Amino acid sequence: MKNSVFQIFFLPILLLTGFLMNSCDNQSSKVKSLKEENRQLKRERAQTEENLYELSKTINFIQSNLDTIKQQEQIISTIANSDIENQPSAKEQISNDITSIYNKLIANRRQLSKLQQSLNKDASQNKDLKAIIDRLNEQMDEKIIQIENLRSQLEQMQGKITNLEGLVDTLNSLRKQQQAIIAYQQKTMNTVYYAYGTSKELKQNNVITKEGGILGIGKARKLKDNLNKDYFTEAQKFELKNITLNARKARIVTPHPEGSYKLHGDKPVDSIEIIDPTRFWSNTQYLVIEIKQ
Repeated sequence: MKNSVFQIFFLPILLLTGFLMNSCDNQSSKVKSLKEENRQLKRERAQTEENLYELSKTINFIQSNLDTIKQQEQIISTIANSDIENQPSAKEQISNDITSIYNKLIANRRQLSKLQQSLNKDASQNKDLKAIIDRLNEQMDEKIIQIENLRSQLEQMQGKITNLEGLVDTLNSLRKQQQAIIAYQQKTMNTVYYAYGTSKELKQNNVITKEGGILGIGKARKLKDNLNKDYFTEAQKFELKNITLNARKARIVTPHPEGSYKLHGDKPVDSIEIIDPTRFWSNTQYLVIEIKQ
């Protein structure tokens, strides 16, 4: 009789207790894994931002050199259009200017090599940055070869140095390409993405997933690893000030520091205002808002 009472009243309790303890252990393991993943993402982001900063400094250095080269190009062009056959001083000035341009291109090349060595230490770094460095290296190598050829031609020159006009055009083209790369890099650094919708819409469009919790309670929302970028709207971080929601309730899924934004209205929530763009986008380039209509 006693055994029957034990089996009826206490055995189910023991089984349930064991199940809950096992669930807690699994949950603790998942939390540790997520924390480590978060730390790794922050480290990778910090390294990427450092590389972007170094790239920006290198490009600014190159741009400064190219501005100086532009002034020397104008001098070369003026002299090249005159009769320099019997003007040793003019030939010497052109030779000096070519040497100066050559030295600046070499300096640019060294700066790019330093940055490339830094990126090569970590194969996981942004491929776009490495592609930019590779393109710049190729362009610098081409221009250095052209300068060396022109120096050789100058030594053999008996008349006007007509090829210098081609050098001016080439360097002008390089300067324009450099400016385009700078503009692209600045735009890329400031590009952000936002999306909002109901929980069902966000899950159906591969934007968020819900993980963790016990028996379906307390699940955490997070971005999917292979999220659908087509569902997002692209914007520039310093131009995006307000997003209209007109929702009964709104929950921000992605991590953004408190005080960097403000939700306007209460049942309905009219909009979200980004007060401090730099802080608001410091943790992620994505903004996801779950709403209830």
